[in-house]
Amino acid sequence: MSDLGQQLKDARMQKGLSLEDVQEMTKIRKRYLEAIEQGDFKVLPGSFYVRAFIKTYAEAVDLDPELLLQNHPKDVPAAEPENVMEPVLTKRSARTSAGGGPARSGGSRGEGSKGLSTALMWTFPILILLIVGIVYFNNTKDAPETAGTGEETTAQQPADNSTTEPAGEEAADPGTTGGGVQTPGTDTPEGTDATTPPADGTETATPPADNTTPPTEGTETGTAEGTDPAAPGTDEAGQTGEEGTEDTGTAPNTSGSTVVTPAGQEGKTTVFNAQPAQGGTVKVTINASGMSWLEVYRGSTSGEKLYYQNTQEGEALTFDMDAQGLYIKSGYSPVTDIRIDGQPITDGKTTSRFKVNLVN
Repeated sequence: MSDLGQQLKDARMQKGLSLEDVQEMTKIRKRYLEAIEQGDFKVLPGSFYVRAFIKTYAEAVDLDPELLLQNHPKDVPAAEPENVMEPVLTKRSARTSAGGGPARSGGSRGEGSKGLSTALMWTFPILILLIVGIVYFNNTKDAPETAGTGEETTAQQPADNSTTEPAGEEAADPGTTGGGVQTPGTDTPEGTDATTPPADGTETATPPADNTTPPTEGTETGTAEGTDPAAPGTDEAGQTGEEGTEDTGTAPNTSGSTVVTPAGQEGKTTVFNAQPAQGGTVKVTINASGMSWLEVYRGSTSGEKLYYQNTQEGEALTFDMDAQGLYIKSGYSPVTDIRIDGQPITDGKTTSRFKVNLVN
């Protein structure tokens, strides 16, 4: 491992960052970062990328990239000179005829090329005019057929409307919709007495204009029967709604101690729920047996910053939890012991991230 790579690695470990964290910050592949720390620059694409990646890595761990390169000139490969292609000039010799004068065949070729270019120049406009004429002819030919189709559609519409009007009148006729009322002056077809009997067994006269005629027995019966079934349905619906709104919250903790349960993952963060005993509180303790970068926030990384620095050997920290919970990040987990009311939590990683929620 080169001195430059060792210095970068020490700075990374001091900040409690893993190679995955640096990869996220710099967008440089992890294998390139490992190659820089080991001094194996052959893995990288070229000398230009070596210097660029070293500068980016140094900025990510708060080191001065220019000073770092100046202090370790032997560890960084020199930039390769770019190969410049020089143009090659060739002389063209003029061909001469047998008599010593310049050949005249070139003049005849030039005239032939000029004639060919002129022919091509006129060919394209002629083709364009021909295409435009064909399109115009086709559109003119199709226009009468389209107009005729529109007239036929318009002529058919009145016939459709005339056939639907009788159906609408029959649907609006009150004499045929039921209810047991016979309109005066209208003959009742045979066989309809059994299906539409008068309300009281006699013929019904035309109701007066003030609309004060009491409702028929059939109407009252229909209304009563139509509304009575709804009442039980409403009661059942109300009972169902009450049953559906029963309290499904977390049962109170009567064990006398805090209950800590894992609650899954949120990206790289491991989530724990802490339910205190009735009337109790929850405390989170962190005991450091060595140096590690530690971050503690109220709720999340956007909340109140409670701790943000390296721990020292033997350091003990205690935090009281509230409804927002705590977010904890340990850069080097083997030297940080994190407990919730004496119960240890871990995720088995070198760099740990925890979110602790308070559940009542």
